[in-house]
Amino acid sequence: MQDAPPPSGDSLEQREAEEYMRDQLSLRLGRPLHKARFRFDNGASVEVDGVLDDPFTLVEIWAHVGPPKSAQRQKVSHDILKLMLVERRAGRPAKKLIVMADPVTEAHFRGRRWIAEAMREFGITLLVVEVPTDMRARLLAAQRRQYR
Repeated sequence: MQDAPPPSGDSLEQREAEEYMRDQLSLRLGRPLHKARFRFDNGASVEVDGVLDDPFTLVEIWAHVGPPKSAQRQKVSHDILKLMLVERRAGRPAKKLIVMADPVTEAHFRGRRWIAEAMREFGITLLVVEVPTDMRARLLAAQRRQYR
């Protein structure tokens, strides 16, 4: 009996890649990043993919390979807004990073695009932490499965 294929919306591959990317970025920074949930007075909360307390650093990670579709570009916009909100509510400046798995994906957020200008304006750095070839292949397979 064969195992059933994972559901189309499953994101196990992305979660594994994001963990790998967080670990690799931790090595680059020389300090371990950890996930953190920030709660606000009104009861709302957000989770940030990576945080360092000293120096205060906020990281959002996106394990995607290839050109992003429109809705996926909006995900990055939401990540930018999240980093800005957490920084402001923390009451202290943060180094803010958006980390991507693929230079092709990252290129869509550079140059003269408005989102690139927003990142420059709000001090958000865009980095690439590439994943190993086998992980990249699994991400691509998951993305094909998820696109209906």
